Amino acid sequence: MDDERSLACIELFHELGADKVKAVAQACRWRRFKAGEHILDSKSGGDSDDPVRDGDGAGAQVFFLVQGSVRVTNYSYSGREVTLDDLPAGSCFDEVGVLGGTHRPGVVVALGDCLVASMPGSRFRTLLDETPAVTHATFAHLARQVCAADERVTDLASLSAIDRVYAELLRLARPEGGNGDSETRVIRPVPMYSDIASHVGTVRETVSRVIGELVRHEFVERRDDALVILDAERLRAAVGADASERRSGRDRRLGLDRRLGPDRRHADNTPTSDDRRARNDRRHRAR
Repeated sequence: MDDERSLACIELFHELGADKVKAVAQACRWRRFKAGEHILDSKSGGDSDDPVRDGDGAGAQVFFLVQGSVRVTNYSYSGREVTLDDLPAGSCFDEVGVLGGTHRPGVVVALGDCLVASMPGSRFRTLLDETPAVTHATFAHLARQVCAADERVTDLASLSAIDRVYAELLRLARPEGGNGDSETRVIRPVPMYSDIASHVGTVRETVSRVIGELVRHEFVERRDDALVILDAERLRAAVGADASERRSGRDRRLGLDRRLGPDRRHADNTPTSDDRRARNDRRHRAR
């Protein structure tokens, strides 16, 4: 077996011995994907090329990401792409489909060159029955997914688009030089604004406007290969500010002298009541 074809990096198998991990790898199908290729598309009911079939004819399988990274996306009714998650090497996906009997909605796309192993769902279920360590690791993995999903739903329901951009920048940032005591945080490499927008459920223009304001007021600094948050604590304090503080209190805390964009309450381009009244007036005059 090719030395690269090892599942030792997969989180679910960290408690298994080397011989058992090798046996699991031999039960998998191995494929390489290039950037932009679809690894899994729920609409097709399996992987994007030739799904491995279970003994009962179902196409369900579990995927193990050995090399590279992938993005899990879905689409709104209006056609806007929404990023559900970015997964690094060592992750697995579509285990929910195998355990729940249905494919999780979405598309999994390679972000770069990837090496992926896939295992038919029936074999994975047998592995869970026979290997308690993998079962416990799978339950812990699914529990973390539920907690992350709960947090994201709460953010979408309770935070404005601007707040969500702030929160996403803080989530992506890491202490500079590994110094956890410093309030300086670094995002490297510089993320695409469209990717941030897809993660937080807004549009690229909002992300550009928010980061531009933070840069102008020296809370964020742009470098060739990074975005630097100069004071993470002050930015953290602004996330989720009460609505009554939007126009004054939070602006003072951030040191911003004007609102972000034409109306910070509607930074995701949602029409205001004034917009709707003006539109109706124009329609009435046109008649």
